[in-house]
Amino acid sequence: MPPIHDALRAHLAKLDREIILQHEVLTKLKHDRTLARRELNAVLDPVARLPLEISSEIFLSCLATSGTRFPQPGALHLPMLLLNICDAWSRIAVSTPSLWAGIHILFQDNPQSLQKLVPRWLTRAGNRPLSLSLSGYATFDSKVLGIVWSRARQLKHLELCEVDPERRGLGMYKVERGQRLGGDGGWTMDLWEGGTGPGSLPALETLAVRGLEGSPRISRFPSRQIFELMRLAPNLIECLFRDVGVDFPPRGDKRTRLILPKLRRLVFDESNWSRNVLSHLNLPALETLAADVHGVELLPFLEASSPPLRELLLAKAGEFHLLARCLRLVPGLRRLELCTAQFDLAAELFVALAESRSTPSLLPQLSTLVIHFAAHADLSAIHDFFWLAALRALAARRTHLQVLHLDIAERPLASQMPAPAIIAGFRELVADGMQLYIGDSLGKWKCTLD
Repeated sequence: MPPIHDALRAHLAKLDREIILQHEVLTKLKHDRTLARRELNAVLDPVARLPLEISSEIFLSCLATSGTRFPQPGALHLPMLLLNICDAWSRIAVSTPSLWAGIHILFQDNPQSLQKLVPRWLTRAGNRPLSLSLSGYATFDSKVLGIVWSRARQLKHLELCEVDPERRGLGMYKVERGQRLGGDGGWTMDLWEGGTGPGSLPALETLAVRGLEGSPRISRFPSRQIFELMRLAPNLIECLFRDVGVDFPPRGDKRTRLILPKLRRLVFDESNWSRNVLSHLNLPALETLAADVHGVELLPFLEASSPPLRELLLAKAGEFHLLARCLRLVPGLRRLELCTAQFDLAAELFVALAESRSTPSLLPQLSTLVIHFAAHADLSAIHDFFWLAALRALAARRTHLQVLHLDIAERPLASQMPAPAIIAGFRELVADGMQLYIGDSLGKWKCTLD
């Protein structure tokens, strides 16, 4: 007869095997219950009983309400969330290519996972136009980039974003020595990682490049590659740079001059860009331009391109005589937004606008004028002539000019505010339907006119 401890060990082993078996039975029962529940949902689900065209439209409407052009991968995000409801919803989602026509790719996620996920995602999109957002810090995965660029001819919207590793909790990443920039100790985000580029972007309509907020001088996107992306996209309609450094090839290199015949909107928002960027661009269809540029750089661009500008935002207005020469080249301008520290420049502009009988009239179609006065602007330059010139300009343009916003960061002294007669004139214009705002953009103070 075996010792008692051997019998107990055998009994425990038998119990362990029984527990494992019961676990397997329980797992199978749970799986069968999930399948049965899905079948029941498919029978009861009104969406599953709808024609595919209608159920697909419902799913697309759900995606549209998410408010993003670039859906994030993940089981809790649309459209992947739809795959986890039931088999019927999963079949509908997979059979709706437009659901998969956009994706946000964060390159610091698991690269092996991205290498599997991205091709499946884009395959589901079929031949639909694609909207892709590529985000990362320090480096891109060459295999994923290769997958993306293999679909380059389908790209309609492309966004390049630099991610703050501290905010994302990404930690530190190994970066190859060849990626180091000279001088500032930063890293380049090589869009041609692995030697593969997009080749051609015939369908690309919008290009956005976003750096880290408040850090335009250490942008990690190589300017020459961004310039090359623009060159490869002859049908580009909109181009946005935000918080990035833009330093296109040096002035005088005619080989780099780029003509984009369909570009209608070019915005340099909070970006550090070289003053010769416009000298490398010919944009005959441009309708909106926002940039930190002086008249000396803007004037030759306007003379060469003759764009039909409708909106112009200048982060530095510069000298009035150059500004006026520029403005006379864009008679169709409807919105003008200026940043300046000079109240005298604004007064000169008001005087020029009041001279509506001059030939040719300055900005005859202007409907919105916004002037931001810098925080360091000399408020002592505000005097009666400034306010009188503003009133005369508004009165002369009252049939066309509908909005005037004077954004003055610091509240002027009582002696520098408009005289009662001027305020009465402003109020009369407001009563006639003009929108007139005098104050600071943060709402800390305003001159009451209504």
